[in-house]
Amino acid sequence: MYSITLHERFKMKNLNEKHLNAMLAVGMLLMFSGILAMVGFMGSNEQVLLSVLSAMISLAGFVFLYIFLGFSRTSFKLFMGLLFSMNGIFLFVSAREILPLPLRKLWPLMILFTSLSLFFAGRIKKNKFNLSYDYTAIFLFTIGVFLLLFSLGIIKMPLGEIMVFLLPVIFILAGIFLVVLFLQRSALL
Repeated sequence: MYSITLHERFKMKNLNEKHLNAMLAVGMLLMFSGILAMVGFMGSNEQVLLSVLSAMISLAGFVFLYIFLGFSRTSFKLFMGLLFSMNGIFLFVSAREILPLPLRKLWPLMILFTSLSLFFAGRIKKNKFNLSYDYTAIFLFTIGVFLLLFSLGIIKMPLGEIMVFLLPVIFILAGIFLVVLFLQRSALL
């Protein structure tokens, strides 16, 4: 009967991890190469510039995701990877004019993508409510939806007029948020 020594098992594990990391790197490189190939088929200079910018942002996101998936599983790396990847892909789709509305109308979606990135990054260590990530994600999501309603023209009143009434409410809610966050953190200590 053949038995594997501990040293051989360790070598096999390292070899398997190297292969998996290489597969991950090649997969992400292929995705980025596909995005760059699509950039080559652009029309105007503005489209090319926005496409190259979005490709660079996406590449930064893919690098963070590669580091997160292959080496170091931290909330920060997942957040940055998702943030750059989602916003870069969104900018690319906007530059290619695939969406029916222009970027100047849909820019609040980038705030929504940021809130989603924060929400998923908060799920790394525990799969339950994480105060500092979730409150911030909910706050950003609310702001993103609010600005998207104005940007799409669903709310007809000018933003400045509404802010005169909402600014005091926003200050009060932000103060309550900080007090609750402080109480939760001090309760953990």
